[in-house]
Amino acid sequence: MRGIAAILLGVLALGTASGRAGDNWSDAQRLFSTSRFREAAVVLEREAKASPRSPEVWFNLGQARFQASDIGLARVAWERAAALSPRDPEIRGALELARGKSQSPEEPGWIQALEWLTREEWSILLLAATGFLGATFAAGKAVGPAVRWMRVAAVLAHAGLAALWIGANFAAGRRADTVVVAREASLLQSPVTQAKALRALPEGAVFRAGRTHGAWVEVLQDGRGVGWVGRDATIRIRIRD
Repeated sequence: MRGIAAILLGVLALGTASGRAGDNWSDAQRLFSTSRFREAAVVLEREAKASPRSPEVWFNLGQARFQASDIGLARVAWERAAALSPRDPEIRGALELARGKSQSPEEPGWIQALEWLTREEWSILLLAATGFLGATFAAGKAVGPAVRWMRVAAVLAHAGLAALWIGANFAAGRRADTVVVAREASLLQSPVTQAKALRALPEGAVFRAGRTHGAWVEVLQDGRGVGWVGRDATIRIRIRD
């Protein structure tokens, strides 16, 4: 435990050195050094509200939550970090750890592949391909072999990136977007307390949320509802702007 805490302190120190955080980092370091992980998480929550687009903040918040044995809250933070920096090896490793603890299956391979870039990055690539396509046709009546091949390449690149952009947005709509954060939660047959419990939902498990009904949220699997869980037992994976 002390060795892990020392590593986490090193990560926090890097955040301070980079100038990306203020007093909250110093407070979190001090709390980590005395193994007061849950208190450190509270401090980092404040930093996350101030810097919601920082993957470093969410990553370290996830570390604090994990060390406090709050597996579900750790996964929420790490999922938010991954949404901002999907190729970061430390974040990806942390998510693998969370999946193992919650016994959650991985996302389908095609979703993982499309999430190698953020949707913003896919949009930038598509915009660049559109500009390239326009530039080749702006050559006017120039019909030399080089121009013709450039036009063909531009059309193919634009079509391919357009398909990938559509796929990335479709994948985002199919991805699990809610985490179970309660120590104990059950999947119920219907949205009432007296409903039959179908199975337990482990802390840190993720699912795609469907309809809401009062204090309940529907759990989707392969696009169809398979049961209901209390909304207060879950948190949506969402980056607050």
